[in-house]
Order: sequence, then C-alpha cells, then structure tokens
Amino acid sequence: MSVAASIVDPVTFLKRLRTRREDAHRVLGQVTAVLAEYAGALVAAGATVIAVGDPTATVEILGPQLFQESPSATSTISSARFTPWPRR
Repeated sequence: MSVAASIVDPVTFLKRLRTRREDAHRVLGQVTAVLAEYAGALVAAGATVIAVGDPTATVEILGPQLFQESPSATSTISSARFTPWPRR
C-alpha cells in the first residue's frame, strides 16, 4: 500500500480506498504483482530472507474497517508466489 500511495499521492490514494475502492484495489494488485516479481528476482539472485513492511497499511492509518477490507500485499507476496527453495 505504501508503494501505491507513493506512486499517486498518499492522501489521494487513501481517499480512493473509500470512494473508488475497485480502482484503488486494481492499483494495489498491480503494485503487488511487481513487488512479487522483484522478490522472485531477489530469491533467484540468492536472497535467503526477504522482509516486507508496509507502514501505510496499519489500522492506525486506515481505521479498523478499511484495514480488514483492504488486501495485504505482504500476505499476497508471502503466500504461494514462490517455489520453496531447498534448505541447506
């Protein structure tokens, strides 16, 4: 969410989450796809740990209802986007 808000404008993007939800979620989906691709490239380059943080996607900023309704890039990226690599 932080990347999407940075691409547009944080205040505008957060307003759009309420007023034009489908458009905002489409942007989030596109940003998530790019971040997942980037994380995949990091893994391919040998990364063993990828930390994903999103300071904009907090209950304090979004409010409880919007926080529960908004897709989380962190959980999307971390779930089933990559083939687990062998443990050493």
